[in-house]
Amino acid sequence: MDQKVTFWAWCLAAVLAVSCTQEPSPPGPVSLLTPAVDESCASGPLLPDGTRSVSFSWTPSDHTDAYTVSVIQIDNTQIRSEVVSQTTVVFKLPTYKAYSWQVIASNNQVTETSLSERRFFFVAGTLTAGVPQTPAALQPTPGSRFSRPSSGQVLLSWQSADADGDLSRYTLYVDTQPVPLQEVGLISPLANTYQLTVAPQTTYYWQVKVEDAQGNTALSPVFDFKILD
Repeated sequence: MDQKVTFWAWCLAAVLAVSCTQEPSPPGPVSLLTPAVDESCASGPLLPDGTRSVSFSWTPSDHTDAYTVSVIQIDNTQIRSEVVSQTTVVFKLPTYKAYSWQVIASNNQVTETSLSERRFFFVAGTLTAGVPQTPAALQPTPGSRFSRPSSGQVLLSWQSADADGDLSRYTLYVDTQPVPLQEVGLISPLANTYQLTVAPQTTYYWQVKVEDAQGNTALSPVFDFKILD
């Protein structure tokens, strides 16, 4: 009788031991806080080297030992990444650029990770209110290659905007060499198109500067296109 009791007691202890053992938990969800969706970051310090200190924050994730924060510069896909244990980090980022960011939560006990949403934001260059947006090329598509039109001309067009609605002037620069570009005359200060006479087998480079009534300016990237024949 004592042997039977001992046997069943051992079995009960084994069952309890197994039931009390838990598998390690994967990291919980991560929610991004700042920068907000499509935010124009202008609150961080503007540094002498032309970058801005941008603070990132997110909610704590359960069962997490580390966070990997990745920031991608949209125009050249350059990735900046940091691994931290806290829920904040600061990156120095070039201004007048668009970025995306994302956080991955992980722990040392499991291979599973928790991936946040991806957010996009813009790093402003100055703290002056109403700075014009960086001009964007509408046509031709930057980097495009095409045959010379029968008219011998290509229409350049671009667009910008200003929160104060006080854009005052565009300046267009064009050349067959990327540096330096030569200013060309527009038909009016706010004209946003230009008919460029082009030659076969030639690459053209162009850039637009916009200015508002307060003297604030924004300069586009250098766009290019090639006439094939």
